[in-house]
Amino acid sequence: MKKLLIGTHNLEDFIRGDKLCLGPEHILSPGARDAARNRGISIVYGNSVKADQAGDQTIKASAGEKEESREELGRRIVMLLKTRFNLSDPAAIRDITLEVLKRIEKQ
Repeated sequence: MKKLLIGTHNLEDFIRGDKLCLGPEHILSPGARDAARNRGISIVYGNSVKADQAGDQTIKASAGEKEESREELGRRIVMLLKTRFNLSDPAAIRDITLEVLKRIEKQ
């Protein structure tokens, strides 16, 4: 089985809410483990992250859950802009985040 290294560069891709979901196909780097723990993210080992993702996609959300989901998505966008794109200007981060959320909602 091919393994996938989870490092600080792709950590956000595997975080679901406040959990880092890992399957047997994943290897967690020490730096990523420390980054997750420093942010209060729980590390969950399971059979497969793919199964968790499929389950997430089939859940029908109520209006309150949709708003919470939008807020979580906004937080993830901000984190990506800061960590992957090295943006630090709060106004630019806010503008880009709002534009991304607007485009996602149109779909």
